[in-house]
Amino acid sequence: MGIDRVQFNLPYDLPADGLWKYEDMARFKDACDRYGVIVEAMENMPISFYDKAMLGLKEGTGRLRMSKSIRLGRAGIPVLGYHFSPSFVWRR
Repeated sequence: MGIDRVQFNLPYDLPADGLWKYEDMARFKDACDRYGVIVEAMENMPISFYDKAMLGLKEGTGRLRMSKSIRLGRAGIPVLGYHFSPSFVWRR
């Protein structure tokens, strides 16, 4: 296709039931690297990772999952996009 850089929107092979771990992100990026594709960003982390933090609730698990996933830049993916809106992502 002639592309060498991509931005992913919630890749299908990353878990969506807890948090994105370094090992998962590194495996995903390595697979892209093998094809010569640079992963520039990952977007739309599952909202369940940070819904309580977004709503200002006291339960800390959402904050913890969000902060652990943010630190995954060490896998070599420089941008983490998320939607910080309780009503999800709106498009026209």
